[in-house]
Amino acid sequence: MSFSAEAPNQRLLTEFRAAEDPHSDYDRAVTEIPTPPFADFDSARRFHGLLQLFLREVKTPGEPVSLHAFLLTHALARHAPHPATGGCADCGPPYPCATVLTVAALSRFPAPWTPVTLIAAMKAVRLLTPDRVPSRSTTFFGLLDSDPQISAEKEEHSGAWIIHVVERGQDRPVRLADDDAFVDHLLDMTRTNAFPFGWGIPEGWVPAVRPGVDAAREWWREHEALPYMSTHRDEGAP
Repeated sequence: MSFSAEAPNQRLLTEFRAAEDPHSDYDRAVTEIPTPPFADFDSARRFHGLLQLFLREVKTPGEPVSLHAFLLTHALARHAPHPATGGCADCGPPYPCATVLTVAALSRFPAPWTPVTLIAAMKAVRLLTPDRVPSRSTTFFGLLDSDPQISAEKEEHSGAWIIHVVERGQDRPVRLADDDAFVDHLLDMTRTNAFPFGWGIPEGWVPAVRPGVDAAREWWREHEALPYMSTHRDEGAP
């Protein structure tokens, strides 16, 4: 997938902003962010492009694109859907891969997930434990088969979800109000304890990397000033 650096894809931007705005007059059938399983390659490509655009839109107008956002979108570009296979271009099938799905989930990319579609996507890339036997249930899901063991079941009369967290034989159920609350809970489950956040840093590691910081900042100052980057300074969601 390629988008012109000099001419950002304005249609994608219009569609993305309209998809975020429930009061938009833009055609909802056009602006809908597709979710897996994708009907075709174009749908997967649209998901990927809108995710990358979303990461830029998180900044405010007038704020320069950050080095971290630039690096993240470049990393995601390696995991775009492949036109021949439909899978991740770097990891192979399926698409979205665990990398893309984790970024979409933790960033709260506004895809119209349902519990069924999100759980299926997460199981496909082992962010949740895959089913040993295929299940067609839409009201009961095994989520993690480990310690703790986590499952979810829906109360048909209320629409609430009960999350069963069984640790050492003891169930500690959590009640979630509705599908939206359950989806939000699932999105949180993609978070890992990624180093270095929340970790103790081994002695000597910070001094080992500090000498490269000035060079990284200088490279980014020069690169961020290039015309194809500076045009994005005024973009972003207000």
